[in-house]
Amino acid sequence: MSNSPLVYAPYKIRSNLGRKASGDVNCPIGVYPCGDQVALSQGYDSRFVLGDELVDDQYEYRILLSAELVPSAMGMLLEGLLPHEVYGLFEELSFDAYRDSDSYRSADPVDLSRLLQAWSTYGEYLVEAGRCGFGAVAPEPAIEVFIEEHGTIYISCGLEMREDVEELIGQLSLPQINDIPCIENFEHQHRDVLIVDEEALMDEYDIKFSLIESLGMLPINVDEGVPAGSLTPYWVHLEFDLSFEGSTEAGIAFFGFGLTANSFGEALDLSQQRVQERFPDALLARIQQVYRLFHEDITDEIAPCDRDEITKRGVWYVSEPEFWA
Repeated sequence: MSNSPLVYAPYKIRSNLGRKASGDVNCPIGVYPCGDQVALSQGYDSRFVLGDELVDDQYEYRILLSAELVPSAMGMLLEGLLPHEVYGLFEELSFDAYRDSDSYRSADPVDLSRLLQAWSTYGEYLVEAGRCGFGAVAPEPAIEVFIEEHGTIYISCGLEMREDVEELIGQLSLPQINDIPCIENFEHQHRDVLIVDEEALMDEYDIKFSLIESLGMLPINVDEGVPAGSLTPYWVHLEFDLSFEGSTEAGIAFFGFGLTANSFGEALDLSQQRVQERFPDALLARIQQVYRLFHEDITDEIAPCDRDEITKRGVWYVSEPEFWA
């Protein structure tokens, strides 16, 4: 079970953007549908999903609420439906050339109180940003509660949890709407919601890593999209602790790598080996980004003089370390 503390520093949502309304739905500050012809309606839909040899039969629900109502509704659903131990979930838009989103899940069960603390701390941002998803899943009883990227709440459950789920949804006094249209079903606009130009304020990276590290989450879909074992160009951005190196510049150092590898794991190994050739006592502190590139997206700024090197396994670009004492 993860025992990492929840890292917290203040964050601020911009107050000068204004909230867009569509129909009877007040949209998250950070995302809203384009065009006056779109009229969203608060409500929920449900559907029965027939299982197979890997997954049991289940019910799925999607709930659309005005954004200002989502934090309390999500808190009620998390606390009312989840067992004492859960697996935290986080999802965000991916820079990877072969997948749409980056997904994280707790490697070990975490206490529900820790997840509720994370929601209490960052729920406002997660709702208003409209850029990432957060929630939890438990295998027994089978239940998932998750706020999706554009602010809708998703629930899936086994048949034994159906009455409990529908009782809590009933407390929201929402109409049932078949195939309820949500923001992502229309052309829509994203905008940044955080104030980040004041000292000590958290940005979206700070919030992301506070969540995934405090809940012991690891990436779970890193090699999705192309067959395992296919040589693919990667961009890797890592933080290393160089405090054992004895340098006057020692501290946390950021490195960027361009390389070609067969998998996410091999990309990490090649990057670490290259750093440790120069700094033998370097310790990996944080994986900032690991994502795959299309050949045509590799700029001349990082490409090797002989672009044929990109087709071969190995590192072909390393940035100079950027130190943060």
